[in-house]
Amino acid sequence: MDEPITERTPQGIAAEINRIKQQTCKIMLTNALEVGKRLKEAKALLPHGEWGKWLVESVSYSQRTANRLMQLFEE
Repeated sequence: MDEPITERTPQGIAAEINRIKQQTCKIMLTNALEVGKRLKEAKALLPHGEWGKWLVESVSYSQRTANRLMQLFEE
C-alpha cells in the first residue's frame, strides 16, 4: 500500500527544526555535565600547578571554560 503524500509546509518544517534544536540542547547539556565531571576528576589527580598546562595540551580548554563546565556539573 502506498502512503498518502503529505504536503510539506513552512510551519511543519519549522516544527521539525524546533524539535531538533530542543533535542540538541538536551544532548549538549548532558555532555557539558559529563565533561565538567571529568575535568573535576582530572584536576584532583594533577599535581599542583599542572592544571593550566594540562588543559591547554590535553583538551584545548581555557581555565575559564573548564571552570564554567565544572561549576555547571557541581550545580
